[in-house]
Amino acid sequence: MEPLVYRQLIDRIAEQVEEYRLTKFSLLFHGGEPTLWGTGRFSDFVEMARQKVPCPITYSMTTNGVLVD
Repeated sequence: MEPLVYRQLIDRIAEQVEEYRLTKFSLLFHGGEPTLWGTGRFSDFVEMARQKVPCPITYSMTTNGVLVD
């Protein structure tokens, strides 16, 4: 996922959180593709989400990968 796309995703999540007055939000990354981002891009996503989404986010990932660092 390119940075422009995940910025749009974060903006949409923030809109929904505000509209529905959510006090928490869970985000599940599914499959092996999220692990291809690399730790730098994933960290950028999480930091941007922390800044823009007005509630705590729980992150989880499902994968059949054996080694995730």
